[in-house]
Amino acid sequence: MKQHRFTVHDVVKITGISRRTLHYYDSIHLLKPTEIADNGYRLYDREALARLQIILILKDLQAPLKDIADILQLPRVEQQQLLVQHQKALLQQKQQLEFSIERIDQWIHGAGWHELTMPDSSSLIPLQQQYETEAELLYGHTEVYQQFHSQLDAEANPSIRQQTQNDFENAMESIYQQLAALIYEPIELERIGLLIAQWKALLETQMPCDAELLTCIAQTYVEDIRFVNYFDS
Repeated sequence: MKQHRFTVHDVVKITGISRRTLHYYDSIHLLKPTEIADNGYRLYDREALARLQIILILKDLQAPLKDIADILQLPRVEQQQLLVQHQKALLQQKQQLEFSIERIDQWIHGAGWHELTMPDSSSLIPLQQQYETEAELLYGHTEVYQQFHSQLDAEANPSIRQQTQNDFENAMESIYQQLAALIYEPIELERIGLLIAQWKALLETQMPCDAELLTCIAQTYVEDIRFVNYFDS
């Protein structure tokens, strides 16, 4: 007794797959029709329908089509090995998505674009490294910049050098926060002057600060949109 054959219309109705996708699976040899009728119609038996249902399940599990073709040809033990690898890839994607959600949450709650933390796996060059390259291109020819880097290079221990940089940034952030708090209070020149003196003294722990350099820094604070947005926040 000849088995029942399903037309493309039948398969679309049963599985919800589009006609175009079904034809595409045929073209890449992922799911060939059981036979082609005299009128040219593609026909599928129940075994082909079952194969398609497994394909759709694997696709819903985010398995690439090229891997699905391999999985279907392998015994169960080897299928498990491929799916274990696929599971690891999905877990990595999950971590990346969770990190992206966390960064979006940071932005929604007030962080600036340049303040968002980036994962170690990011393909982007770290912002701190970008800032350092930018500074070198802008000021690398100046004596002050060269003295600053000579001072950094003198510290051979990378961990100590990084800790020193972190301490500097935290102290600078504290001064910025104190200055920001004064915006909404009556002007107190003595208090503001004290904070500016602390700011200058902190800078001088990293580099010699003459009037020309301080002017350059002040102009950067006013003209660089990244600093403007940072101070506005």
